[in-house]
Amino acid sequence: MYMSGYPHFRFARAAATVSLLALLLLSAACMRRREEPLRIAITPWPGHEFLYLAQERGFFAEEGVSVRLVELESQGDSRAAFENGAVDVFAGTLVELLVSHTQGSRHPQAFYVTDYSNGSDVLLADSTVRTIADLRGRRIALEAGSVDVVGVAAALASAGLTMRDVELVPMPQNEKDWAFEHSRVQAVQCFPPAAVEIASRPGVHPLFDSSRIPGLIVDVLVADSSDLHRNPGHYAATVRAIARAQRWASEHRAEALAVMAAREGLTPEEFARGLDGLRLVPLTAQSAQLGPGGNVVRALRLTQDALTAAGASEPIGASESMESLVTARALAAEASR
Repeated sequence: MYMSGYPHFRFARAAATVSLLALLLLSAACMRRREEPLRIAITPWPGHEFLYLAQERGFFAEEGVSVRLVELESQGDSRAAFENGAVDVFAGTLVELLVSHTQGSRHPQAFYVTDYSNGSDVLLADSTVRTIADLRGRRIALEAGSVDVVGVAAALASAGLTMRDVELVPMPQNEKDWAFEHSRVQAVQCFPPAAVEIASRPGVHPLFDSSRIPGLIVDVLVADSSDLHRNPGHYAATVRAIARAQRWASEHRAEALAVMAAREGLTPEEFARGLDGLRLVPLTAQSAQLGPGGNVVRALRLTQDALTAAGASEPIGASESMESLVTARALAAEASR
C-alpha cells in the first residue's frame, strides 16, 4: 500500500532541487551538444557530496571538463532523468543500474565506484520491535524499486524471514520520518540524511545495517556506453576531479565537513557519522572494483538475486549480461593521461 499525503522532510538544499518534470521537458526540447556541460544527477547521500566539492573547488574545470550538477530528490528520479536524456550521468546504486538496463532504452554502464555502504544503510525500528524476528506481520517503510529492497531482504533473511512475512509500505525517503513519528510504520529502511533524523527519536534503535553485508550496496556513476566509447577522456577528467575532491577533504576535514553537511541539512558532526558508514573507493582501487570478476560484477549478481527473490525484478540473463553493465574505459583513459 502506498501512503500518500505526508508532509515532506525538507532538506536544507531542497530549494535547489530541480524538478524532474522540468528536466524531461527541457531534454525533449533540445539535444545536448558535446561542447555543453556534462550533466550529472545527484541525490541526498554523503558520498555524492564529493561531486559538489569538486565543483566548488574548481577541480572539474582544472581537469578540463565542464560539469553541471543536477540535484534530485531520489535515485529513482535520477535514473528516470538519465533514461529520458535529461542528464548524461547519474549517481546511484546497482539497483538503479539494473532497473535502467531492463526498463530503459539507453545502454547504461557503471564507470566509477564512488563508495560502498558500510553501515549507512540501516533498518531502524521503534520500541515495540526488539529483534528482526519481531518484524513478522509488522509494517516496514521502504522506497520501492530502490536499494532499500536489498537492505530489507538481507535483514529479514538473517532471521529466517522473507518479504512475505511483513507488510511493506512504499514511500520516498523524505516521507519516512513523518510516517515513523506518527506510528504509521514500526520500522524503516533508510540512509543519511533521513536516517540521522529518524535515529534521533526516543526509543528508535537499529536492527540491521549494511556493515553486515560488506561490498553489496555499491554506489556508482553511470553513463551511456556509446558516450563512454566516444569520449573516454571526458569521463576520465570527471573521475580525476572527484578523486581530487576526496583527497582534499581528507586534508581539510573540518572545512570539507562544514561545506558538505550544510547542503545535507546536518551538523558537521552528524554528517561525519553518516560518512563513517561508507567507504570511499580511491582511483587506485577502481580496477579491482570494475575489472573482470571484480566486486561490482559480484555485487550485481547478488543484487539481482535479492531483487528477484523479493519479486521486485525479473532475471536479466547470464553473467555476460552483468559484465556488460560495467566498464573501466574511463580508468584506462585516466591511466594513459
